[in-house]
Amino acid sequence: MKDAMDLFLKVQEFLEKGYKSKAMNELASFLAENLKTDKVLIFLYEPMRELFRLVGASSNEYEGYIGKHKIPSQKLKNGEDEIKLKDLGIDSEEKGRILPLKFGEEDLGFILAVGPSIQSTTDILEKVGGALGFLAKYRYLEESVHKYQLMSRFTTLFERTRDLEELYTKVLKVAVDVLEAESGMIWEREGEEYVLKSYRNLEEDAILRKRVEATHPFFSKFKEGTSLILNPDTSLELNDLVDLKLKSVLMSSYRVNNEIKGLFVFINKKERKGYRPFKKFDDFDVSLLAEITRRFSLALSRLEYYERLKEEIKKLEELRKRYEKLIEVQRDQLMKMETVYNVSQAMRSSYSLTNVYKILLLGLIANRGFNFDRALLLLRDTKRQVLIGKLWVGPKDEEAVSFMEKMRQRSLKYGDIVQYFREEAMTFDASSGLTPRIEGKIFHYKGHPILERAVLRKRIVYVNSKIIESFGENLRDILDVLETEEFIVMPLVGRWDTLGVVIVDNR
Repeated sequence: MKDAMDLFLKVQEFLEKGYKSKAMNELASFLAENLKTDKVLIFLYEPMRELFRLVGASSNEYEGYIGKHKIPSQKLKNGEDEIKLKDLGIDSEEKGRILPLKFGEEDLGFILAVGPSIQSTTDILEKVGGALGFLAKYRYLEESVHKYQLMSRFTTLFERTRDLEELYTKVLKVAVDVLEAESGMIWEREGEEYVLKSYRNLEEDAILRKRVEATHPFFSKFKEGTSLILNPDTSLELNDLVDLKLKSVLMSSYRVNNEIKGLFVFINKKERKGYRPFKKFDDFDVSLLAEITRRFSLALSRLEYYERLKEEIKKLEELRKRYEKLIEVQRDQLMKMETVYNVSQAMRSSYSLTNVYKILLLGLIANRGFNFDRALLLLRDTKRQVLIGKLWVGPKDEEAVSFMEKMRQRSLKYGDIVQYFREEAMTFDASSGLTPRIEGKIFHYKGHPILERAVLRKRIVYVNSKIIESFGENLRDILDVLETEEFIVMPLVGRWDTLGVVIVDNR
């Protein structure tokens, strides 16, 4: 080491590579040579812990102390310039002279010169203090810039994340990177409990509990804001939640709608390459975490509002569909009411009872009517208490498609549906088709499980396979005629009494 530049490079090498570089040992040898003394020991001050640490020595006899030996600052009396090494905890009877290292007004540590005489120290100590102070500040600023660059990732994350669970996971990942934490957790309050919402760099077997009562000492001691705890083993009941050796813990609460929602917890600072005077979280980390939780609270509020808005939109969409369905039902009902009106008008304008019956049945099967496949008319004989087959309109099995298509084609020729029903009834040959199957056929309605309800109680009866199973052979007379297991029986009600029934089906 020949000049100030070599000295500067050695300090830089130590800060970047740490004790294994032996750079501070070489610097101590350089100082011993320049100070014309036997040995030099270099101690650096660690302000957060208020102690001095031995980082380099010119003699190999102190090798076991380097990096491990610490001296509380209270042991060094103000103004004391000479001290015994054994008073500093070093196994030696020698004495050394304390030469302070400063960078401006900031204390960086001291050099302990062991030997009979010392040359002028001012110039060389200023160079060492300047190199240590400048490079430590530069490295700190470099790390701060890197952390602020990492903080910019939160902006992109908050803008693009739309899922709550994903937000917790991604925010914790970036926060662990920014704070250089070994592990991190997010605990969120749910009623009278705190629930572990997300965690990072923790093994499952290291997590002792994932749900904790809100009265647990760890949560009850922490009120609000951001806290740094340097001796968590003695002041924090976190070991009840995680099985880890705690060196330092950084915590911060976050709020939603002005209420404390949960807690960020970061455990232990990562070991970094090179020398750093403090291996735990510091005040800069506290300020970073305060900013992270502030942004997270805003993002969480926005996302929860977005989720509520999405739910409201979903409800509105369901409501819209229900209204659309209701409108469709109402439109269908209006069309049916219009059909009833048209059939009624056609029946009123006819002077033939047979044509009135035809219009009624055609209205039930026409595509511009109620669109059933078949309609059967049974008239009531009150004296004999029976129903007698009168008309049966609809296609036979073999002609179903052509029959309905011909009816549709004929109906399209008419703009007035009333006129269509009236003229179709006059030209329709009811004596052919299905009518011969039931004409004059008698059905006893008294005691009949279906026909009695329609005739005497004037009820519309919907018949399906379940009803047929329950009544069995009592419905055999109708089933043999209709040859289907699903149909509707409707009473044909006059002014005073039931005139008969109409049976419709979609075979």
